[in-house]
Amino acid sequence: MKAIKEFLLNTLKFDNSDINKKIAKNLLESYNTDKYLSLKELSLKSYCSESAITKFCKKIELSGYKELIICLQIEKEKYLRNNVENISFGQNYIFDYLDFIKSEITLNRQWIENFKISLQEKKKLYIFSCYQLMDIANFFREYSEFKGTRTIFSAIRHFEGRSIQNAISENNSIILIFLSGQDNNWLIDEIYSVIKKNRNSKDIYIISSKSQSNKIEQKNLYQLNSYKMYSGYEYRRIYLDILCLTIFEDYKRI
Repeated sequence: MKAIKEFLLNTLKFDNSDINKKIAKNLLESYNTDKYLSLKELSLKSYCSESAITKFCKKIELSGYKELIICLQIEKEKYLRNNVENISFGQNYIFDYLDFIKSEITLNRQWIENFKISLQEKKKLYIFSCYQLMDIANFFREYSEFKGTRTIFSAIRHFEGRSIQNAISENNSIILIFLSGQDNNWLIDEIYSVIKKNRNSKDIYIISSKSQSNKIEQKNLYQLNSYKMYSGYEYRRIYLDILCLTIFEDYKRI
């Protein structure tokens, strides 16, 4: 399979189809900003049908739009690893990254303190997560329960409905939402939007990647920034594990 970015650039320059050029232009914009559209959003922005986008994807031997986005993200990560100036992976990078985590947590100290105060005031914590951060959300659940907070989290999407209704009706609880990656429209539309309409915004806390933070209100938002333009999943996992320990290590249920 040819490089996707190269294919998009060539499409923009040489393809005779205006539709293909619009699709390529919008995908390159997503690549550069790390803000990927849903299939429906790309269809509307490109003034074409969703089937036209699927046909476009098959020109580079991909099954559809979802696979294209995943491959494009992987391609960019590889590019950043190999080509971005001043990024040198290894032991020094890891130690520098730990310093970066410390500085980010310090900058977000008020968010952490507000979250801990809310936990102490309420009796229960509901956690909802995108697919990409499910294992991290489960770690938050395990550690918050270890520290004495009753915590509800299901890693199975089918069971989210009951949790949503309970989270809406139980005012004596707070809600934590993890948002990252691209396959999360269901989390925004079916969970966040519903909860936001029915609960006080001060009880809703969000941890979001920078690329996804534009989809939600900025109140009680902890934005996960990238270090030197790059933070692969393995590094983000370290960041969030340390954040969890920072929140709960000195936390005590009153």
